[in-house]
Amino acid sequence: MQQFGSVKDFTLGPKTLWIQPGSRFERLHIQKVDDPGVQFTVEAIANLDRIYADASVNTLLSRWNGDTKTDGWSIGVTSTKSAYHPQNFIVQLVGRTFQDEPAYEVVASGLTFPLGKPVYLAAVISASTSPDNPTSGTVTFYMKDLSDPQARLETAAVETSVVSHIQNPAMKIIAGGRNASGHLWDGQLARLTVSHGALPQEQLLLGSDVAKTDRILDWTFDGENGERPAPDAAWLRPAPVAASGDSKMLRAVTAFCQALFNSNEFLYLH
Repeated sequence: MQQFGSVKDFTLGPKTLWIQPGSRFERLHIQKVDDPGVQFTVEAIANLDRIYADASVNTLLSRWNGDTKTDGWSIGVTSTKSAYHPQNFIVQLVGRTFQDEPAYEVVASGLTFPLGKPVYLAAVISASTSPDNPTSGTVTFYMKDLSDPQARLETAAVETSVVSHIQNPAMKIIAGGRNASGHLWDGQLARLTVSHGALPQEQLLLGSDVAKTDRILDWTFDGENGERPAPDAAWLRPAPVAASGDSKMLRAVTAFCQALFNSNEFLYLH
């Protein structure tokens, strides 16, 4: 919680979720949550310790496997060799255009996510058309450096051609990564919310009318169970790779080792 000690204006738990690539705690599966729909809002208070040396995305939350032919969405931060500048707060969308054609799009905010600091961020995703904009949707980004009391809230609204089919029931909703390996978040998460609808600024966590928000997920962290750090959530773990029982060489080596270890001639060295 040390990283978030300066955060005063948000309700946080006494602990944080530490997401650690390369460990047993790198991707947390949200097992039960209402479908967010094509208009939804994700908010988080998080820090990012480091980015990748290549063009991988540091993924905070997603419902996608990284395949540009598979519907889904992802919220994250770009890395060193990204075609969009490093540490760019982005949303990736795969779905359909208003002409019902498949589309993949990186919606880049142009906001630079600071490393090693507590940050408030929100992505207000409206993957649908409106009377004012009949051919495209919008992603509105919010970001604020919470380590600096003088920091201003940064915002950006970016149009997207993806207006439908971004929610894919075949995909898990995952905090810290994707429905695939790589593209992981490396840092801590102090709060995470998902809300129905494209929220106006006043209904966000830092707004003046928070009580009206229809939140379908709201995580703070205060429990002792590291395996179940949030309700209806569990860490994704790779299945153990079993040795083939049909290998003649494996059976022969196993039999030889058993005979050797039980032999009076076997010398134990300490």
